[in-house]
Amino acid sequence: MTGAILAGLLVGLVAFVLLDRRAERRQFLAAIDRLCMRIQAPQRAAIEAVNDVAGPSPVAVNPEGSDEEFWESREALANRLMAEEIHG
Repeated sequence: MTGAILAGLLVGLVAFVLLDRRAERRQFLAAIDRLCMRIQAPQRAAIEAVNDVAGPSPVAVNPEGSDEEFWESREALANRLMAEEIHG
């Protein structure tokens, strides 16, 4: 009886170790992949690093819409800047 419990615990431990090693192996292979990319194409690796830091791109302009949706008129810009200057 005790042997069956011990064998079950050992099987569980072995399964846990194998699953844990898979994650480590994936991380190791990803690091090797990044290293190979840096060796083979350093410009691409640099561009990807800059893009990762920069974050997402801004929303694209709607080509079907009018410019007023995206640009302030001179009067509206002047009024907004004056209000910000007055109210601090």
